[in-house]
Amino acid sequence: MKLSQGQGVYHFMDVPVLTTLVQRSMRLHQLLASVMARRLPSRFQHIVCMILASLAVVAFYYLAGDHENFSSTTRRLFSKTAETGAKLRNSAGALITAVQQTGRFLGPGPDREVLHGKPKYAGGKDHQAIALYTRSSDVVLKEYHIMSMFTKVDQNHGLQEKFKICMKSMVEHASFRDDEILHFHLVTDESSRALGEKLLSAFLSRAAFATKVSLHSAQQLAAQLVPLVQTMQRHFSAGTSSYFGDSIFFLSVAMHRILPLDVERIILLDLDLKFKTSIRLLFTEFDQFKVNAAIGIAYEMQPVYRHTLWQYKRENGGTPVGEPPPHGFPGFNSGVLLLDLNRLRRSVIYNELLTPAAVELLAEMFHFQGHLGDQDFFTLVGVVHPELFHVLSCSWNRQLCTWWRQQGYAAVFDDYFRCNGAVHIYHGNCNTAIPND
Repeated sequence: MKLSQGQGVYHFMDVPVLTTLVQRSMRLHQLLASVMARRLPSRFQHIVCMILASLAVVAFYYLAGDHENFSSTTRRLFSKTAETGAKLRNSAGALITAVQQTGRFLGPGPDREVLHGKPKYAGGKDHQAIALYTRSSDVVLKEYHIMSMFTKVDQNHGLQEKFKICMKSMVEHASFRDDEILHFHLVTDESSRALGEKLLSAFLSRAAFATKVSLHSAQQLAAQLVPLVQTMQRHFSAGTSSYFGDSIFFLSVAMHRILPLDVERIILLDLDLKFKTSIRLLFTEFDQFKVNAAIGIAYEMQPVYRHTLWQYKRENGGTPVGEPPPHGFPGFNSGVLLLDLNRLRRSVIYNELLTPAAVELLAEMFHFQGHLGDQDFFTLVGVVHPELFHVLSCSWNRQLCTWWRQQGYAAVFDDYFRCNGAVHIYHGNCNTAIPND
């Protein structure tokens, strides 16, 4: 009888021989047991049984293992196990590489860490995240991720002042537990990077809670986004030279394909915000998402889509699309945006809507030519698949712009602009001044 190897499993060959061997062993065991019962005291019987069992194991390996001894067979088994484990690890590595190459997971982690102000390099120069700061200890903390766009800011004093207001108010009102950390992702171009680092360091150094910052290269992210959002740029911006025409302003729609898989939820924030409450409270909105919802977003508070969807509304009399709440659907405003990245990764419907064919169909269906980037896309998707969205209260994105009041919509403007209750976040969109405390 002989043992053969197949895919790390040992298979018995020559079954009749094996059966005969087992039967003979059983008869021998019965004979020895009878002799021991008559000749040996009971206290020695179990010792003899152990010795005989050991000899049986050695004999089995020798006879059934092609005259290998116990040690050589054991080494072979461990060697085979290690070899199989290596194959599994290689397969997993190949799978990760394939996933990265196909764009399902594009974003590597930070390449530089600064712990307590001391630099610690952790990766190559080609990584998207350029720098990292943290005030946390070595204890593993629960991370709360937020992100803002910080591009074309170095020469724009107005944006700089807005960002200072946003950061100052956020730090002053935020409150986190000792086992939690606020992880701030800043997407910045090369010209604005140094300023972004300086401002974040200044404000977060005053925080009474643990913080971490990752700076991401806008150029690298934009290059990855181009194949995904070229069709969107044609329909949801006023041309690639316009402010919202840059592909980076469509980052939110593909965020689940950009950030690492361990980032499960993230909140995207415009720079022109002012916090009146702790951002930690905003994260509790994720817990209110219904089973199919993956995006948290507030309604647009002006008749923007009443205007841009005029042809669709004329062809579909009585449609709630473009109408004010509570009975209408006014469209969305993406100044404050909650993304459940895990749900977006799993959503077959949402990922199909990102395809060029689906974007073309949406634009054709609604006769749509927009200019507000990602929120145009979210608005059209919200009409056909409202189940993907959790609608935030207007208090979480209290928009202040009144530009459309003077564009022929004064009679209905307040139906869109009305917001009752205490304000959590002011949004000074279209360069509107935010009220002082």
